[in-house]
Amino acid sequence: MSAAQIDHRFSEPTTLFFGVGAQKAGTSWLHAYLNQHPEACVPPGKEMHYWSYWQTGLSFHHDVQKKRLAGLREAGEQPPEFLQRSITMRETRDPMHGLYADIVFERFKGQKLVGEITPDYSNLSVDTFAQMAALNADTRFVFLMRDPIERLHSAMRKQLRARDNGDRSRKIGNEEILNELKTMLGRKNSTALRRSRYNLTIANLEAAVAPEKIGYFFYEDMFEKRNVDDICDFLGIARKPGDFDTKVNVGNPREREFDPAFRALALEHVGDVYDLMKARFGDHLPQAWKMHIDGDVDLSKVAENVK
Repeated sequence: MSAAQIDHRFSEPTTLFFGVGAQKAGTSWLHAYLNQHPEACVPPGKEMHYWSYWQTGLSFHHDVQKKRLAGLREAGEQPPEFLQRSITMRETRDPMHGLYADIVFERFKGQKLVGEITPDYSNLSVDTFAQMAALNADTRFVFLMRDPIERLHSAMRKQLRARDNGDRSRKIGNEEILNELKTMLGRKNSTALRRSRYNLTIANLEAAVAPEKIGYFFYEDMFEKRNVDDICDFLGIARKPGDFDTKVNVGNPREREFDPAFRALALEHVGDVYDLMKARFGDHLPQAWKMHIDGDVDLSKVAENVK
């Protein structure tokens, strides 16, 4: 499809950007940071899941939203407008991406940078990344990465917490977290495991997008001024202090104890990711990653990093 057939709004900002993950790697904090930046425009809600649905016609997030919409209607409650718009946006499958632009550009007032962050985009194909890149002459992709085992630990806790309807008062035990990992590993083509295989996302991105248009950053380093400055520099916006004391979607601090059995099982499935990331990023890898790579893990230090 030619650029002339794409909604014209995508070409209006200087830079278009997509945050493509990883889940539980600081994407909510980055969305909140950009939401307060005067040169950036992000949608009212994080995680549009537009390109995930566009690629496959399937989305767990989309199904959850549809169930929520149906439940509200059945209860006689008025659904939030944004909920209905998000569902319609995906299901319309507009080749001009106009309904998607309606939401992405809802707050646009001439800002240099416009975009959205959806961690599920880490699973997208080469072709989908190429379509996204073609929307603007300067489309950039931000990929946040977190220690693969710690990311899995946080993701398992998130899944268990969802079954408690988000109740954070109960401490989730190590055995529960380990059993959740075992259940996840028993599923074929597990999305949760795929999200810790950063090498697959990097390969698809780099097959579709020029290397200078991809920014790789690490969760463990992000809550420092110099690293947020690097993100701003990459996105072409002015450096702005961040609220480093406020974590978004932070886990229960009582659950930070890191079980050696969890690490051992997870390492069987993502151990090669450490080798691949060390070969790619070398000394730029955070210290928390290196503890797993070297095999000399101080679990008390690892626990401090699990959020």
